[in-house]
Amino acid sequence: MARRLVVLVVAVVALAVLVLGSVDTLVWLPQELAPTTPLADVYGALDRSGDLPYSVGNAVVWAGLWSAATVGYLALLVPERPRPRAASGPTGPLAAAAVGALLLGAIGFLHWWSAFSMAMSVSDELPPGAGGTTGLGAAIVLGGVLAGLAGAVLGLLVLIRPARRAAPA
Repeated sequence: MARRLVVLVVAVVALAVLVLGSVDTLVWLPQELAPTTPLADVYGALDRSGDLPYSVGNAVVWAGLWSAATVGYLALLVPERPRPRAASGPTGPLAAAAVGALLLGAIGFLHWWSAFSMAMSVSDELPPGAGGTTGLGAAIVLGGVLAGLAGAVLGLLVLIRPARRAAPA
């Protein structure tokens, strides 16, 4: 039961990051980089320059890839199937949290990739021509780095704990 709760919390957080990250890349970032230009005009300028498919495509690929990874995480870790211990490895709540934190770390850290094309295209096409990111975009990336580090630490704990139990007292 605890493992399922961990998996569901990770999935909800991943969904929130994917939705907010997509809105950040597709709406808030262009508005921040070209504050005097309406969003429809930003997209019109990107369309005329030929950058629109790449700018939007990167965000769609990022959201699609990590949505599929999150669904895979759910499909593998939510069901309570009996498995031989030797074949399955660690499957408790700590292992689910470690894998989930690594998943969230990858989603968050790679958000910069989804926003990079949009930021470059908007900065190249519209004034003031300065690149950058939004506060939310920076927070998503920093949160991803911290989640990835937490996942690595939790993964080490998962690997160390069985070794301690197996050692003679």
